[in-house]
Amino acid sequence: MKAPEFQKIYHDISRTANAGAEAEDAAGEVLGYLEGKKIMIYPAGALGRLLERTLRHYGIRIEAFIDRAAAEIIAVGDVPVREPSSLTSITRDFIVLIAVNNQTLYDTLDGIVREQDPGSAIIDGFLINRLLRYPLCQNQLNNKIPFNLVQCENCGYEGKGCTIFHTYLRRVAPGTRQNDAWRSTKFDWFGCIVSQRCSMKCKYCCESIPYIPNPGFVPAATILSDIRKVAQSCYFLKFVEFIGGEPFLHPEIEKILTGALEIDNIGYIKSFTNGTILPSDSLCDLLGNSRIMLHVSNYEKCLKGRMLERFLSTKKKLDDCGIHYVYIPQNEWKNFSSYDLFTTSVHSIEERFSACPIAQCHRLYYGTLYRCPHQYAGIMMGKLEKRPFECIDVHTMGQKELADAIEKFEELPFTDACRHCPMPFDARVILPGEQILK
Repeated sequence: MKAPEFQKIYHDISRTANAGAEAEDAAGEVLGYLEGKKIMIYPAGALGRLLERTLRHYGIRIEAFIDRAAAEIIAVGDVPVREPSSLTSITRDFIVLIAVNNQTLYDTLDGIVREQDPGSAIIDGFLINRLLRYPLCQNQLNNKIPFNLVQCENCGYEGKGCTIFHTYLRRVAPGTRQNDAWRSTKFDWFGCIVSQRCSMKCKYCCESIPYIPNPGFVPAATILSDIRKVAQSCYFLKFVEFIGGEPFLHPEIEKILTGALEIDNIGYIKSFTNGTILPSDSLCDLLGNSRIMLHVSNYEKCLKGRMLERFLSTKKKLDDCGIHYVYIPQNEWKNFSSYDLFTTSVHSIEERFSACPIAQCHRLYYGTLYRCPHQYAGIMMGKLEKRPFECIDVHTMGQKELADAIEKFEELPFTDACRHCPMPFDARVILPGEQILK
């Protein structure tokens, strides 16, 4: 079986949550292709590690991971991690599985492999993982076994979608879907700013928290009322995420999480934390809920002294409590905190918007829905104008009016904020969590 055929097989079975025998056959063809071959996975990130576990489940062992941070990682379990330069000395019977779910990054890694070894056999590891996991996940769905949200995120459902996982979310949501024809079907997740206060002062904060005047907490009642109103104007929300500042600083964070879990048509709740606020025992009990996904930001390299101790204590407590959480060991930030004028060309702006990884990261704050973090922060700091139709005032609209506004909101080809944003082409890579010096 030739490698390019995997794309067609994946497309054929990914359109339904009940592919049945097709998924089993696809997994069999993949395993038949990989059997007896020497395999390396590039890189050793969350998806790469999940792919290794998936292959191991089927009795396939890989030779090594490839990662530019090999000297730091050394090994993942009993599998060694090698530098990309090691590809120059491999033999031609190796297969390199590139395990990322972003096309731009895939192309970059593909170029690195071909530069080091033009004869390498390169296959999309994302597709391989999906094809092998389909029958496993389908069986889990059929037997009503709770899904591990972190594993699903690492598998890349958020960027690529997954019909099996979406079916699962609709099943575990506390109420029924809103089936009225007028409700929005395009708007299916957003982020909610619960606080503009933080325990850190990141120089290039995604939400520009250190630079926002008069930061404070949004009352739990306001947060839940606003989320409920948006949800009632939508067909179904896959998830709602809570962002700060630092959400764990909010004095009502447990009330917020508990209340959000009770909203009828929300699949799950996602919360971020920088890890420097040790969660209480009662909060840890709540975070163990199978419908809550926690993201712990990787600022380990920039933290020192007491802050680093708190961070490590938080991770240890989460591990001791058996709480699954997303943590990306080798993480990169891009700095998009500038508000200079980058372009005036409509074509250029639309191109930027369509390629921007944060274009769909909507933000809800005190009843206003913003298109992305850059727009939200710019308006908060007075650097950008709050324009009609590019923001939605949730409080002033009825449910049907809000549903119509949200649909149009999703169809925006760009916002004025895009003219003043370096993403995605001009934003430089920076160290995550670099602090403002006192």
